[in-house]
Amino acid sequence: MKKWLLFGAIAFVVVVALASLLLVTLNQEKEVIPAKVVEVSEAWKTVDHPMYGISFEAPIDWEIKVFESGTGRISGFYTNDTATAYLDISMDISVSNPSLEDVSKSILPLTGEEIDQNGLKGISYVGQVQEEGVYEDDVQGASLEIKLSDDSYLAGRRLITESGILEAECMIVGPDYASHISTCNEALDSIRKI
Repeated sequence: MKKWLLFGAIAFVVVVALASLLLVTLNQEKEVIPAKVVEVSEAWKTVDHPMYGISFEAPIDWEIKVFESGTGRISGFYTNDTATAYLDISMDISVSNPSLEDVSKSILPLTGEEIDQNGLKGISYVGQVQEEGVYEDDVQGASLEIKLSDDSYLAGRRLITESGILEAECMIVGPDYASHISTCNEALDSIRKI
């Protein structure tokens, strides 16, 4: 009887210790590493966003801002006398285990083509700015009034990641918009997993 009591006490201590260890492990938060510029060349800067699991390139003269203490969406902005470019990268986590069909629905009414971009599957699309309005420039604190016109370009990528659907758009407006199209596309094409 004493052996069973001793065995029961040891088993109870082991179970309590394992349960405590499991609770401690589950309650540990994932280390938060904020997004930041990690490399700068003459023409481009590399931005790593560990929370989104991506890295991308942006032109050196574009202002870049990361929200939510470096863990949220990214906004980029460039303006001159004849054109304004706006880059926005965010994560839609509302769809669990997103499929290419989910991604295609997220860009409606636009249509796109399926891509495999640096290991990320998704949809690429282009068009013109579809909505009039005032876009607040979160980077420089100014606002940009958009009117529907032929002087605009919109390119985007919706990419499936482990966290959800990565939404990346680059919009250019102004009479000289066409000279900035390749820059917008290069920034979007540079998105890759880290």
